[in-house]
Amino acid sequence: MIDFQISPLPYEHFSSLFNASSSDLEKIGAVKSIVDKKPGFPCRVSLQDAEVGEQVILLPYQHHSTNSP
Repeated sequence: MIDFQISPLPYEHFSSLFNASSSDLEKIGAVKSIVDKKPGFPCRVSLQDAEVGEQVILLPYQHHSTNSP
């Protein structure tokens, strides 16, 4: 048996990004996008697919900073 649990990312870590400029987002490798299909934009905070027309931020996320496979 594998003891594995999927849990959402904390909203507080990302909420300020919705007010960030495109150039600020670009510095961290992120972009704002409008959802144009469902499914296709899974949200890692709500653990649900985003709705068509909803604004999302696509960004890289390092879940822990350790040298591990």
